[in-house]
Amino acid sequence: MKLVKTIFILLVIALGISFALLNAQSVPLHYLFAVKEISLALLLAFTLAVGVLLGVLFSIPPLFRLRRSNRQMKSRIKLFEKELETLRNIPLRDTH
Repeated sequence: MKLVKTIFILLVIALGISFALLNAQSVPLHYLFAVKEISLALLLAFTLAVGVLLGVLFSIPPLFRLRRSNRQMKSRIKLFEKELETLRNIPLRDTH
């Protein structure tokens, strides 16, 4: 398994290097009050990193809500299991 992971990492690095070499031309980056020449590969990598960061940041609040809901449901399940066990231990009465 370690070999597969190493091969996968090397493959991703090789693809990244080939992507950077194929997209080495400079493009103007206009931001606020200035313009800067930057490599297209670097710009795309930066844009990808910002997108991943924003995706993680926006997924954190729903994740915390789900975890809180999960804790509440687990505590309700424990309560219901306790009640069920209590009901199972009550002796049955004959109605005749």
